[in-house]
Amino acid sequence: MHPMRRKDKERDAAFAWQVLRDATYATLAMTDSDGAPYCVPVNHVADEAGNAVYFHCAGAGRKGDILTKEPPVCLSAVSKAELIPGELTTAYKSALVQGRAILVQDPEEKLYALKLLVQALDPVSMERAVMCADKTMERTMIVKITPREVTGKQSFGD
Repeated sequence: MHPMRRKDKERDAAFAWQVLRDATYATLAMTDSDGAPYCVPVNHVADEAGNAVYFHCAGAGRKGDILTKEPPVCLSAVSKAELIPGELTTAYKSALVQGRAILVQDPEEKLYALKLLVQALDPVSMERAVMCADKTMERTMIVKITPREVTGKQSFGD
């Protein structure tokens, strides 16, 4: 755990969870088995009550290959980023989640996470998504980040 340099910008975990709920996407950072850094945007859902962040992805490709090893990861989300004209600064709200990526294997937890994702990302499609889940649940990779640390940061542009 590294202390935040600008303590005046630091916010509590409740603030960070709110940013995670409000952000439309997040960036997932991880490392390849050879130590090469790799980061990708993901659609996520924050489940504060369950102390988890979920996202889904295809099992194929570089991201899938890395995630099957259940690596340590860092997820960065920004729910506000506004340039302040004439001030050379930005007003923002951000959150970082550090933890381990775990592949969800339990069918009940997979369905729970999928419902949370659809509810957050496209609630109109809930009925169709649940029907599709029955057919594709086996192939759908749901990843759970169990946080070791959740931190928030905010600037008013000062």
